[in-house]
Amino acid sequence: MSLAKLRGCCYAVCLAALLLGACGPAPAAPTAVAPTTAAPAATATAAPTTAPAADTAQPTAAPATAAPTAAPTTAPLSGEVSFLTFGSPAQAAAYQALAAAFEARYPGSKVNIISLADNEEDYHAKLSTELAGGQPPEVVLLDYDAAARYFAAGAFQSLSGRLAQSTLIHPTDFYTPATSAYQWQGQQMCLPLSASSVVVYYNKKLFDAAGLAYPKAGWTWDQFIAAAKALTRPPDQFGVGMDRELNNVLPFIWQNGGELFSPDLKQLTLDTPAASAAIQWWVDWQVKDHVAASAVQEESLDSGARFQAGQLGMFLDSSDSLPDFRAITDFDWDVGPLPQSQRPATILKSFGQCLTAKGPRADLGWKLIEFSGSPDGQKLMAGAGLIVPANIQAAQSPAFLNPNAKPAHSQVWLDAIPLIHTVPPLPHWPDIEETANTELENAFYGNETVAAAVQAITARARIALQP
Repeated sequence: MSLAKLRGCCYAVCLAALLLGACGPAPAAPTAVAPTTAAPAATATAAPTTAPAADTAQPTAAPATAAPTAAPTTAPLSGEVSFLTFGSPAQAAAYQALAAAFEARYPGSKVNIISLADNEEDYHAKLSTELAGGQPPEVVLLDYDAAARYFAAGAFQSLSGRLAQSTLIHPTDFYTPATSAYQWQGQQMCLPLSASSVVVYYNKKLFDAAGLAYPKAGWTWDQFIAAAKALTRPPDQFGVGMDRELNNVLPFIWQNGGELFSPDLKQLTLDTPAASAAIQWWVDWQVKDHVAASAVQEESLDSGARFQAGQLGMFLDSSDSLPDFRAITDFDWDVGPLPQSQRPATILKSFGQCLTAKGPRADLGWKLIEFSGSPDGQKLMAGAGLIVPANIQAAQSPAFLNPNAKPAHSQVWLDAIPLIHTVPPLPHWPDIEETANTELENAFYGNETVAAAVQAITARARIALQP
């Protein structure tokens, strides 16, 4: 599953103290400008023109500049390179397979996979400690929405120069929303592995038993709730489940005509009628419609595990669940698009590889990133269910679009790419998100009103966004 959202301040404290200086000034908010990445080749799906500028803006200023790209050596590549990753055991196994393929491609090389459990607090504490030391791992895995703080601290080398010189990959090989999400000060700071988004995983056995049509493009919020009600069979079976995080709620806000930020990125706009109504619709899954598990029931068996147990009709998530769900043998399942309100929309769920500024073997680290982004590397990971390939050729290949491997309709993720929105690259976004996740969960379980939750989130954002 995706990284668990923070419930403490370790991320902010560790990174600020170790990289930015505990008493130093806060990073400046970026200025919104158009992305500079070239558009994909003709086979690519274009980035959505309806996505709000505030949510896709790229920064032009930051307190620290991107670390320059070192000149690659011409010596034969050999030695050991370290790759810091996170994820479930199934995801860790996929990274090990990637490492084995890289070692076969470059004899004499060795990839040391450092795999941490699926816990964001532990991962960022480990990453911050490693970056503050003298020899951090050359390559680290990072979600795009957590990357800006590291970019501002100068923790990573720019990949732009190396990417321009590569004969294996080119910027136009990738879906634009995924590459743009990792840009900072006009530089490509990390290379995306995945161009995933939130979709609906559904239990076909439960849908068939309820006499329901499977989710399809264009289905509405009302149809979604009707299906969830038909799939709910108390006390153990529920219609829908989802991790209670702002990033998972954002698609519904955008669908309903709301936005996350003002155009200048200086104000959170969750308190607008459109945004608040979307949040209320989501909260009503639990407090009004009772189609989602209660807090006690979720604690006993979380939604992902409930889906695997055959006790959940629909689970909303990115491709993160694929490696684990492919182990299901008791029932058939598939994926479908999100329901929509005024307009279709979803959110980018991407993780990528970054090259640390202090890693001792940068050239070998880059070759691992380059191989991971190549069609061969991407097809390998797609075949393991690890990613929705950011590389267009791999995404459109049988390695990903394999009707004989679950899910049968992986095309759903590719169809969603024109609908993708992103959160902006703000150094303090994780702080805002931490508060938002806590408040939204409280509202979802009826412990506070949506208005109170939004007020608390807005107040925290106002502090984080001040100059």
